[in-house]
Amino acid sequence: MKLLKIMGTIFVVVGILLLVGGFLSYRNTRRFMAHSTVARGEVMNLVLQATSDSDVPSSDAGTYHPVIRFETENREAIEFMSNTGSNPPSHRKGDTVTVRYDPNDPYRARVDSFVSLWLLALIPGSLGLVFIAAGGIMVGITTRYAGMLKQLEVLGSDITTEFQSVSLDTSVAVNHRNPYRIYSQWHDPAQNKVFTFKSKAIWFNPEKYIQSKEIRVRIDPNNPRRYVMDVSFLPDAE
Repeated sequence: MKLLKIMGTIFVVVGILLLVGGFLSYRNTRRFMAHSTVARGEVMNLVLQATSDSDVPSSDAGTYHPVIRFETENREAIEFMSNTGSNPPSHRKGDTVTVRYDPNDPYRARVDSFVSLWLLALIPGSLGLVFIAAGGIMVGITTRYAGMLKQLEVLGSDITTEFQSVSLDTSVAVNHRNPYRIYSQWHDPAQNKVFTFKSKAIWFNPEKYIQSKEIRVRIDPNNPRRYVMDVSFLPDAE
């Protein structure tokens, strides 16, 4: 649970940083929109840029960025390459496009489209929300688990369960490693039900350290499914 809380906190911090980056990009675009001037431009060329680690871009691993020429209000010819590209290309040579440019710095220009203007704000902003949501869920799970442990310390009852098995939990992976779980069972005579319990994640095979068939579990008497298995007999992992 400690590792989950650390990962959750990291996700939240990264998400906040991405949101801040997205907001700054949004604010800069808003300022650019407020002071920019509109002009008609022509696509002069398409430049293939690599999107992989390869130094030499290929049509399968690259995006086509249009090179656009337009004239300012002062009849100055300006040529720039769009900050966004696509594959297949969204423009062809000779296409006419609407351009926005800064009158004080005409080379600071963008294609007047949603993608070109807002993509740099939308991507980090969206990723930031995803990271914050995922991190919040992780932190929430650990906080709820910690709260349950505190309740069990005060109101819980200890029972003796019977060791069943040790299994690798393939549903969880950290750095390509899966943790082990200890499983045990207990027959509740009051309800005539058999309950199965599992331990927290253990990052080494604990089987050889289990010397007894009896495993202590602390349960909520009103809800045996709220429990914590006592694995204090195991050595500390380095």
